[in-house]
Amino acid sequence: MANGPAGQGALTKATLVGTLLQVAMVLLGHYMPAIQSSYPIVGSLIAAFTGLMFSKGAMRPARMASATGGAIAGGVSGFLGSGLSAIMGDVPGPTIGVATIASVIAGLAGGAIGHRK
Repeated sequence: MANGPAGQGALTKATLVGTLLQVAMVLLGHYMPAIQSSYPIVGSLIAAFTGLMFSKGAMRPARMASATGGAIAGGVSGFLGSGLSAIMGDVPGPTIGVATIASVIAGLAGGAIGHRK
């Protein structure tokens, strides 16, 4: 998928930043339960930002490649964030699957929107 080291670097960077943001959201929600109600929206926004970040950094020639990379980065970060939240007991286990799918879709959208020729 990546066209050389620049593409791999963009995917790694976007995934890392997205994961850190997801973990921060989960930790804030764990210690401030009122925040947990916004997990779905904020988590999806983080995944979309992650996809956008990949798209801007990788500069793929085709929009589909930007969207695919965004979906991967958003999905991985969403999976890790929701997994942590389940491990901490803040959400039920099946939420991991739903959150991962939502993050893949949001990351795909972010990657497609952020594409530039």
